[in-house]
Amino acid sequence: MRNFKYLKEKMEAIEILEKQEDFRKSLKEVQHLLTEFPYLTPLLVLKGELIQLLDEEDSNQWKLEDAKEALEQAVAIDEKSIDALLELAFYSYAVEDNNEIALHLFEKSINMSRKFLEEAYGGKCKCLFETNRKEEALKCVKEALRIFPESEKLKETEEDFKD
Repeated sequence: MRNFKYLKEKMEAIEILEKQEDFRKSLKEVQHLLTEFPYLTPLLVLKGELIQLLDEEDSNQWKLEDAKEALEQAVAIDEKSIDALLELAFYSYAVEDNNEIALHLFEKSINMSRKFLEEAYGGKCKCLFETNRKEEALKCVKEALRIFPESEKLKETEEDFKD
């Protein structure tokens, strides 16, 4: 298995191909990387996205079901991957016209996003406070409480800052 510098360089090259809309070549590179990193969620998500972007002439090699399979595998490997959940939700909605599954997946990704956002705000506020930026910390916690008014953690953080 190769190192992460190699992986980063390959991902950057794939990104360039994607911007050039060379989806076939991008997918080929993703497939190659998946032989070395078979459980890397972002690669599986990218595979699912790229298959959906291919032209019809590539449909004899790749099917939309292959995209779904890659996205489902990504979610199975990392059920906290918001990217994977969202892509599978959009696939369910747009390709399969399955609104019930899509709604469930969208709701799950929203809840996950909210949880991560609340934790990020809490961490940022504490860092600001601990670096003697009390005014910024109070501003941050007030902003967070506007988004998450029921958050006990953020309310406790605000109280800690007032002491």
